[in-house]
Amino acid sequence: MGELNEAWFAVVSTYVSLAQSDGEPTVVAKLNEVYAAAVEEKEKTLKPEIRLLNQLLRTKERPARALLLAAHTAELVSDGGLFFTMLVRLTRDIEAQPASSAQREATLTQLRCIAKEAREHRPRDA
Repeated sequence: MGELNEAWFAVVSTYVSLAQSDGEPTVVAKLNEVYAAAVEEKEKTLKPEIRLLNQLLRTKERPARALLLAAHTAELVSDGGLFFTMLVRLTRDIEAQPASSAQREATLTQLRCIAKEAREHRPRDA
């Protein structure tokens, strides 16, 4: 697990890019499988609230996010509201980045959707 650090993920991403540019779809697919398995293993070490936020960020479609949120309502209110605290901090951090990036705007839109959807799924007594 110690080997699965930011540098390791960056190297695998680089290899994926190289394989894509070399027209090697089989290599790309296998590297993506390895990457996904490593992310899954690494996420097992994270707090459940952080793991949920990461999963939601990777989930692009609202219905799929709704299923995730419905299955993890406890994480929305656990640990003193850590999920929403992290969501607000992440949104503010990205808002502080230069406005010229299309990726920035897409991420902000997704974070705002996640926040709205999470509030809708938060247990009523919380």
